[in-house]
Amino acid sequence: DLYNRVDFNIRYYAMGDGFTRFLGGVVDALSGLFGNIAGRFRFRKGHMYDHEEYHAKLLKTLKPLDIITEKTPFALTDTFIPGHYGHAAIYLGTEEQLREVGMWNHPVIAPYQSEIQKGKISLEALRPGVWLNTLEEFMNIDEITIWRQPNVFENQEEVARIYQRGFEQLGKDYDFNFDVNTLDKIVCSELIYHAYGRINWPVKYVLGRPTISPDNLAEIAYYQKAPINFILGNRAEEKFEPKDYDQNDIALKLGFKIAEDGTYKRDVRRCRDVHKEDGKIERVCYSQEEQPVYEAPSESIYDLPGTAQALSR
Repeated sequence: DLYNRVDFNIRYYAMGDGFTRFLGGVVDALSGLFGNIAGRFRFRKGHMYDHEEYHAKLLKTLKPLDIITEKTPFALTDTFIPGHYGHAAIYLGTEEQLREVGMWNHPVIAPYQSEIQKGKISLEALRPGVWLNTLEEFMNIDEITIWRQPNVFENQEEVARIYQRGFEQLGKDYDFNFDVNTLDKIVCSELIYHAYGRINWPVKYVLGRPTISPDNLAEIAYYQKAPINFILGNRAEEKFEPKDYDQNDIALKLGFKIAEDGTYKRDVRRCRDVHKEDGKIERVCYSQEEQPVYEAPSESIYDLPGTAQALSR
């Protein structure tokens, strides 16, 4: 009888796991079909596109390994992506900047020196897959925000690991299933999720799958003990007229409320069990405003020998 029960449980969970993979494949195919069709529809060029003066100014602000989020309201895909931001990328740095931080001749950068010298200084995942892009092409947008992990270059080993984990994703297909647990395919926010493996990024579950969006990347900057900081925000509502906005503007768009003490709070749902007089237990849920607190992971799985290489396959 025990053998039969164990055999039934194995077959039951195997069937469930198989169905989950089948459902994931269907969702991936449908999402891919929709994404490829919607991705072709852009109603105009971005207001920051081909603005050489602004691009030169931006390069003076950007630093290697900055995280960039952007918005393209003129693209059909942006309309269907939940939240404020539609895309995220990793800024690699120019040759001059990489020399300044002592990384230009590092073995992890050396294979990509010629591409970087050609201006391909943005690592990103788009519908065609993960590739290196120029800043000029990336700037076909209306809005840009720069986020930075402070003091990251104090640990050269971790810097090398971030570059390595990022480069290991090159050539992979776009993950229309948006599942952070799969590494055979990558979406833009997943690229950053895996590259910055020592940051405990927030994820949300959709149809049973852990996902991360560009908004999830940005929201962590508003936690207590945040691991990344807001550096710069520009938005252009007309061609060649980018204007500054501050971190409070983005906080509101990400669903935060700004408290009188300057902290960023949002409604958090809490539940607890209440023991009633008749002996029954009732589950009571309520919402309260609070600022999320960032909790750093005790250990990054990417620090284990060979893990990054194994996960990239």
